[in-house]
Amino acid sequence: MLQTALTALSKLTPGKVHVSVFKDSSLSPFRKLENIVLHNVSGPHPAGNVSTQIARISPINKGEVVWVVTPQDLVVIGELFFLLVNSTLHAL
Repeated sequence: MLQTALTALSKLTPGKVHVSVFKDSSLSPFRKLENIVLHNVSGPHPAGNVSTQIARISPINKGEVVWVVTPQDLVVIGELFFLLVNSTLHAL
C-alpha cells in the first residue's frame, strides 16, 4: 500500500515526493520504494522536526504549498487508490 500511495502522490504533484527516514533504519520499508526522494536524518533536529526537514531539504517559497503526510496516512491513501483502481477495472 505504501508504494501505491507514493505513486499516486507523485502523480498528483508537479514537485518531488520527499521521504525522510532515520539514518540507521536499514529495515525501513521506505528504502526500497520508487517515485520518492529519500533523505536520511538523525538527531532530535531534523529527525523529530518536520519544519526543519522542509527548510533544509526544499525550503518553501512564497505562494508554495507543502503537504506533510504520516506513514499511517500513506496506508489509508494507498488503500483508497488501490480500491479505486480495482473497482474501475472491474467495472470495465
